[in-house]
Amino acid sequence: MPIWVQVEPVGAKARTVCDEMVRRPKALPANATIADVRALLADDHVHMALLLRGDRLVGTVTRTDLDATDGPDDPAVTVAKLEGRTVAPGTCLALIRSHMVATGQRRLAVVDHAGRLLGLLCLNRTRNKFCSDRDVASREAAAAQSPSSLGGPGALDPDRGPDRRRDVATPTSLETQRQQQLSRQPFDTRGR
Repeated sequence: MPIWVQVEPVGAKARTVCDEMVRRPKALPANATIADVRALLADDHVHMALLLRGDRLVGTVTRTDLDATDGPDDPAVTVAKLEGRTVAPGTCLALIRSHMVATGQRRLAVVDHAGRLLGLLCLNRTRNKFCSDRDVASREAAAAQSPSSLGGPGALDPDRGPDRRRDVATPTSLETQRQQQLSRQPFDTRGR
């Protein structure tokens, strides 16, 4: 599924995609709607919506993909793409950065050989470095101070009911999704 084959590091200091990826990217469930994706992409730092079925990446959606649809209730997966939007974790970082700069692509989903989402490679606005988990956490903390500033999930909507929150799927981190999946698994009490 990845667009790049794994490149063996040349020496101990060769950096790979895994070294720079955001490890807890925002993601939506595979059954998310176009409205859900639009709400997620309302944050100008979010360039690509990741659609997951469990921990598997089933599609990615960018703002330009949304031009192909009108219906807010349409499934987002109908406009989602994977080709050209994924990369293997062991890919040489210098090679992939050169490709991203040359093509203007700023986001690539990092997936393993089975299509499991491992992270997101995010080239920053100036294209001189990659975004980190720390950068994302800092922006989220700032947004928490003013949740309605982005207009996305959690923003107040005066046309809604008593709590006035927008009715959209809330993006969750991979870590949260994994914890939720683990908590749903039955415990084996036979002591294996």
